[in-house]
Amino acid sequence: MNPTTANTAARFTRPGRSCAVADDLEQLKGPTDGEIQLPNRLDWGPPRRYRLRVDTDVHLYYERVLREAASSVDLKAYLNGSVLR
Repeated sequence: MNPTTANTAARFTRPGRSCAVADDLEQLKGPTDGEIQLPNRLDWGPPRRYRLRVDTDVHLYYERVLREAASSVDLKAYLNGSVLR
């Protein structure tokens, strides 16, 4: 990550918490179809299955992953670059 990206990411996260950032959308190879339940570290509320063909579920799923991901490993596993374009 270049210094400009690091500074931008730091502005949008809570104090004391890092922000996970992927270097390239092509690295994000997560699912685009079916149903998925996120691990508790990413979705710590009641268990919920996200239907990836339903827009409202996709929006909530991506919001939770982007907010709670602790590293780019989570982003790469659960997000898909083509959905974010």
